[in-house]
Amino acid sequence: MEVLGSFKHFVWNALNNALPTSINLFKRKVIEDPLCPICRREEEDVKHVLWCCPAAADVWAEAESPVRKWRNQVQDFTSLWMELIKKLSKDCLERVVAIMRGIWGRRNAFIFEKVFGSPGKVVRLALVSLEEHQEANNRREEGQSNREGNRMDRRWKRPMPRIYKLNFDVVVDLKNRRIGIGIVIRDSNGEVMVTVCSRKDHVISPFIAEC
Repeated sequence: MEVLGSFKHFVWNALNNALPTSINLFKRKVIEDPLCPICRREEEDVKHVLWCCPAAADVWAEAESPVRKWRNQVQDFTSLWMELIKKLSKDCLERVVAIMRGIWGRRNAFIFEKVFGSPGKVVRLALVSLEEHQEANNRREEGQSNREGNRMDRRWKRPMPRIYKLNFDVVVDLKNRRIGIGIVIRDSNGEVMVTVCSRKDHVISPFIAEC
């Protein structure tokens, strides 16, 4: 999936029941109430907070949701995830992951900040975050491709048949005011015909040396 690393880690935690849901915190004796802090109807496990809770269902019902017509009840999060992988395209699965992370973020904002975003806002922010990440990846890939293309452009290119090609380079030692010159002549098969190495003194500029 082309999503943020934190999103992948989030899914991994969800699949391994490692999210700090109310039921998990209750079992660890961290809190005294296992009910969903939003709907207060059922115990808050992973499948409830991300899928079955009426508040989550409102998010999945948004027009931009890839699963807006899916059933609300599932056995557990793992079975839901397997169904998502089986039925959704790569792009849609990435959008679902981003929205799930948005639902979890809204849940935390409600608990710790008493702020509860609308379903539409959750979806919009999730998809914008996903799009920005994918665009950044594309820019990095284009930059890498351009760098590789530039390297290929600098590779030696053979001349036409029966034509010889001369390449040379100059290294300047500014401190001692001298240069080293290397010359290679190859035929159209790339075979080296002549090589020359020479040193000259009292030259301080590679531009002058190559003239």
